Amino acid sequence: MTQQIINSNETMLQFYKQLGKIFYADAAFHNSVEEDKDKVAPLTKIIRSYWLKLDNTFAENGADSACLIEIVFGWLRGMNCDQALTEFQIFKSEHEQIFTQSIKFAVPKTANTVAESFSRKNKSELVFISQLLSIFSK
Repeated sequence: MTQQIINSNETMLQFYKQLGKIFYADAAFHNSVEEDKDKVAPLTKIIRSYWLKLDNTFAENGADSACLIEIVFGWLRGMNCDQALTEFQIFKSEHEQIFTQSIKFAVPKTANTVAESFSRKNKSELVFISQLLSIFSK
């Protein structure tokens, strides 16, 4: 059973925006995110199967706040991957209560799912995922 987390709606909205940035940065290593939308279908699937069930917060438009992962993913172009990791690390340090064991497992799992949807992980992507994992060990 998925562990429910209780945090403010605004904090959760920011959390999902951060995840959208992280998952986009992960996919951006393949330089074909915009052209190859079929490759991000696994992200949509994992959002619906896991992230939507995580909590009961909603965006201003009434959509489940976890949908922000996908929305933010779609907004980004040419984002600096290091910047995404830095912002995520800052967010994590300011909101440790969100990062339950299940979240610490699900974020890298989702990043791996995104990476694997592009057939293979390149060296830069492996470094990125390693850096993402190191954020959770701090």
